[in-house]
This record gives sequence, structure tokens and C-alpha cells, in this order.
Amino acid sequence: MKQTIIEIAGAEAPVFFPTVEDVLKLGPGHLAPNCFGQLAPVAEVFARGRDVEGRWFACYYVHHGDNGGMISESIKEGEIVRTVPLSSRFDSWQITEAEKQLRQRAGRQ
Repeated sequence: MKQTIIEIAGAEAPVFFPTVEDVLKLGPGHLAPNCFGQLAPVAEVFARGRDVEGRWFACYYVHHGDNGGMISESIKEGEIVRTVPLSSRFDSWQITEAEKQLRQRAGRQ
């Protein structure tokens, strides 16, 4: 999964904006974002499906640290992955507005 650089509130920010393909192909060993905004190896995908709007999502664990720890995370097609660095830098409404712009560019609602 790759990052996209977008503008939020006049500042550039790297974000993960998963596609349907990103969600459906996610599996153990793949790299996926963790809550800290870094790519980490997926240990397990424990849920995958569609939400009430029909968007694909996946819930997974990524490896963290040297002691066998794991972090749970989720991704959804057409939604910016909310990470600690992103959420500490911008308000939720600003991220939501940027998400709408990314969806329009991608031709999705």
C-alpha cells in the first residue's frame, strides 16, 4: 500500500488511502499501515467485509516490536487511514474534507 501526499488546511500530509484492491489483497506478510503511520508486516487478517454503504474493509494485526507484540488496525476502501501523527496534526473534520476530495478525484462517492 502506498502513501499519497495531499493538502490539508494548507499543509502537505502523507496519507494512506486504500483502494478496493488494497483491501481485498491484504494478507499475512503484506505491509499495511499501523496506528503510528508506518508500514508494518501483517500478522493476521481477522475480518473482511462490506460496510452498510458497500465499501470493503479489513481488520488486521500487524507485528510491533521485538517481543512478539501486535497492534490491531483496520482499513476501508476510500477512507484515509487515521493514524496518531495525522490525527494529532489535523482536526477530524479537516481529514474528512480531504477524504471527500480524494474520493472525488478517484471517481468514488
